[in-house]
Amino acid sequence: MMAIKLLYIILSLFNKNRVLVNVVLLLMCSLMAIGQTSPYPINTINTTPVSTITSNYLATAPSDASEVGGNNIIANNEYSVNNGEGTNDRVTSYLVDFGSGDVTFDNFLTPDTVAIRR
Repeated sequence: MMAIKLLYIILSLFNKNRVLVNVVLLLMCSLMAIGQTSPYPINTINTTPVSTITSNYLATAPSDASEVGGNNIIANNEYSVNNGEGTNDRVTSYLVDFGSGDVTFDNFLTPDTVAIRR
């Protein structure tokens, strides 16, 4: 959505009657983009090991699969998919330093949950 607004602003710069307004809008958008970058670092991420159920199955690549970006996928070829292998950790909390000390955040949404901000 922001990309569409930015494209509109850039394209509207070519309208000579609105150059000043467009420059102001472009500056405002750049300030908003800077405001979305957090100056507060995450200092610690706390995790807990999670036991998993391992499973595997064979998946066949679709007939229109192609090697894009070096992914080495070959059309109609079978690939083994392994689930639950390796080290799995659940993030339990993380600490953010706001300058006056660390604040712990431990409220997470469960997978496949939609959050609506009102």
